[in-house]
Amino acid sequence: MVFRTLFGRTVGGGTQIGLAKSVRHRGCPAIIDAVAVEGFAELRLILRNAREAAGSPEAALRELAEAYVGFAMEHPAVYDAMFTLNTGLPFGRPEAPRELQAAFAELREAVTPLAGGRDPDTLAEVAWSALHGVATLTRARRLRPDYHQARLTMLVDQLAGVPG
Repeated sequence: MVFRTLFGRTVGGGTQIGLAKSVRHRGCPAIIDAVAVEGFAELRLILRNAREAAGSPEAALRELAEAYVGFAMEHPAVYDAMFTLNTGLPFGRPEAPRELQAAFAELREAVTPLAGGRDPDTLAEVAWSALHGVATLTRARRLRPDYHQARLTMLVDQLAGVPG
């Protein structure tokens, strides 16, 4: 996934492995940015597939939440590049790379039918923040492992406006 962005292609029958030209000239921060952008492209596909496979808005958000945390658990280095490591990528601004905007749009698409009178963009930011917290704390083993599903169910119910 990430190596498509960073490394060269097969040339003359042999594999030439080298950093992409734009990354080579900018150094380590550019590598982190490239990994993050590629990670957002991959995350968008995973979130879209999860959302579209569901039969209802609540199920779509539930599937998306599982997919998001699953991505963080299965791709920890990429997830760190996307959300933890220092990056020059603009978040939450119009000049953000399209991959970031597209991944966020999948989350917004999942919460919009559940927003009611709430602003869908703000609800998507709250959902993203909460999912990031669950993913980060789960990866760090700071939460009770036997309650993972209960946490995600409670989170989705809260976001969906389901009475507790």
